Amino acid sequence: LRNTRYRPKHAILGSRDHMCIHPKVNPTIAKAKGSVNANDKKSSSDVNHGCSKLNKERKCVYRNNLEDSSGKKGSSSSVNNFGPGHEQPILDMEDLVSMGKQQKLCPFYHTRSFIKDAE
Repeated sequence: LRNTRYRPKHAILGSRDHMCIHPKVNPTIAKAKGSVNANDKKSSSDVNHGCSKLNKERKCVYRNNLEDSSGKKGSSSSVNNFGPGHEQPILDMEDLVSMGKQQKLCPFYHTRSFIKDAE
């Protein structure tokens, strides 16, 4: 899609195991790929449980930053600003994870905000 003029409204869906960037929940994604120890790897169910627990307790800084940037406190984020005249960029999971790390926003929940408008 990147090489075409077609820019659909879309949502890239992935599991928490692939998109969670919290270092305590998913150290494999949070660290650089070359510096991951075998002891750092967690099972998918551990990642799902850890992510859900942090979110229920409102202790995930990445999810809280996403909610703050999406307008709950009056600010707007450049990653959510796709109004008329703005095209939604075509991203893959790796791009979303990189964007999440850079902007300290949760890519897992960020993509879910696009589901209702997806074509």
